[in-house]
Amino acid sequence: MPEILQGLDHYDLVCLDDIDAIAGHRDWEEAIFDLFNRLTEKNVSKLLITASRPPKQISFILPDLVSRLSWGQVYQLKELSDDDKLKALQLRAQLSGFELSTEVGLFLLKRVNRDMRTLFSLLEKFEVATLAQQRKLTIPFIKHILDL
Repeated sequence: MPEILQGLDHYDLVCLDDIDAIAGHRDWEEAIFDLFNRLTEKNVSKLLITASRPPKQISFILPDLVSRLSWGQVYQLKELSDDDKLKALQLRAQLSGFELSTEVGLFLLKRVNRDMRTLFSLLEKFEVATLAQQRKLTIPFIKHILDL
């Protein structure tokens, strides 16, 4: 129900995912338009919206909604290459206080689902295991953890 958007203007950050799913639903479009205006008036909250296409390419009924959604920055996100995924994993590991070698990272990318959610989830699992067993992250250790 569009009423779920009421009160969101009290938050510092409002995130709406897959906004193109409401295209063609006047009640939802009006509610999003109203929320956008409330957030703009208060000038306190940030609004982050995702969609499969830029606002002008979505079949919204309300032209004013398209206009409002086009006011901000529009970025096209692309899937990371395997090299970029490896760098992201290594950075996350480093920030968590352990090392993910290139060899271990490449082994992981060849053996598991390569979406970032899965990879980061596994990295958390490895972090816990390395701390609990006081071991470095190696290919044999990963094989043991993942039963490979």
